[in-house]
Amino acid sequence: MTREHLGVLDQKGFEFGSHSVTHPHLTLISEKNAFQEIRDSRMELQRLSKTPISSFAYPYGDYNAALVRMVQDVGYDAALTIREGNCSQDSDVHALPRKQVLKTPFIICLSLRGPL
Repeated sequence: MTREHLGVLDQKGFEFGSHSVTHPHLTLISEKNAFQEIRDSRMELQRLSKTPISSFAYPYGDYNAALVRMVQDVGYDAALTIREGNCSQDSDVHALPRKQVLKTPFIICLSLRGPL
């Protein structure tokens, strides 16, 4: 995806979130490397999109207390796991569950060559 593609999506109202640089299992790499993945993905996406990046999704849903602290330290407002569940006022905003919308697999095809 190019900067131009990001611009088109931004103009259409899409919000961008970060997901790491190389998509590793963050719980299986060193804390130093995990922090770099979390920080650098945000910095690069902000640079490319020219928009603030405030949310993070843990690759493979892997997370632990140390990763939650890193996400907070980098400045994300929220982070998503792949743990299924509902959010409440007591939910940790840096370890939010998700709610499955569809019961069957689906693919969304997005063409950036034409109008969205």
